[in-house]
Amino acid sequence: MIAKGESNKAKYGHLPTLDLTAQMVETEQQIFDGNSGRPFDLGVDSTTIGLVMNIPIFSGGGTQSQVRQQAALLEKAMNNVELAGRNATQAAKSAFLGVQTSLAQVKALETALASSELALQSNKTAYEVGIRINVDVLNAQQQFNATQRDLSKAKYASLINMLELQAVAGQLNAETVQQINQLLVQ
Repeated sequence: MIAKGESNKAKYGHLPTLDLTAQMVETEQQIFDGNSGRPFDLGVDSTTIGLVMNIPIFSGGGTQSQVRQQAALLEKAMNNVELAGRNATQAAKSAFLGVQTSLAQVKALETALASSELALQSNKTAYEVGIRINVDVLNAQQQFNATQRDLSKAKYASLINMLELQAVAGQLNAETVQQINQLLVQ
């Protein structure tokens, strides 16, 4: 975790450090001989290797302040991770309950649709024999159509809830979307 690394880096800021330094310098010069007037090359190579040790004695509390700041940032990052986990759990529970509720609603509306269809047929038969009036048949037809509409909405909501559950669980893929699309076409 990055925040933990930064916290450790700040914590170790008051410890001594030892750095290795190396330097290599190569110079080439062309010098003219004053007696002969001819140029000649002069090359100088220099190599330096050294150790640099820093021992911080007191830096005005800056290191301790950085340690506290990084510790606070680490705690914030850990709290954010915990919050994200809780949010994911809550979203999964909510999506699962949405699926359960919509499936129960579909089942109830399928039963209501069968009942509405039976009531419509009964009213039509009663109208044909003269027991019911035309308004009763129209009301039964309206109830049947409303139940069909509500069932279609519930099935659609059920599919959406299933997609949300799969998305929250990380299981949503193109194949699933194509299958749902085929169900919507039917």
